[in-house]
Amino acid sequence: MAIAVVVAACTQADAASWAPMPSGQSGEWTVEGICTRLVVANENLLSGCTGEVTRSKTPDGVVTLRFATAKGKLSFRVRESTARLWQGYRSVLEIDDMALGGKTIPAHGQCHYGAPYIGQATINCRGHDGHKSWVVTVETAGQLPVPAGEYIAPEMKKTWPTPQQATGPAKAR
Repeated sequence: MAIAVVVAACTQADAASWAPMPSGQSGEWTVEGICTRLVVANENLLSGCTGEVTRSKTPDGVVTLRFATAKGKLSFRVRESTARLWQGYRSVLEIDDMALGGKTIPAHGQCHYGAPYIGQATINCRGHDGHKSWVVTVETAGQLPVPAGEYIAPEMKKTWPTPQQATGPAKAR
């Protein structure tokens, strides 16, 4: 009888991509942007999304991300102790529960936010309550709902290719 042992190894690049985050300060921070996706219990509610995002943190490390909608605040509650830094700029937190209009339900999933490029930031939460998805994405002009001491500034400016660069040189006919 032969026994095979499989060992999963984390590459050096993977290990460098994920890092624990230091604990931050308590308070509340709000930014406004453009809501590009809002789905609650598999129902598309994008037309009622205002683009306002508030992040609050209590002294015990509970972080809540609230997104303003026509049906009330859509909230994702996470624990700061689950926060990890991915690729040096994106904060990732595990979801404990979600709420819309006062009804809170246990959930799993992740919220993440970051500013990979100057002039661009994305705040995204994707949770599941067992069988239905709750997803929201808001894009801002570089602002994140975090205190200045926790802001990770982008290191590069994103450049968009010209039409010629995207398709290659023009061809003579």
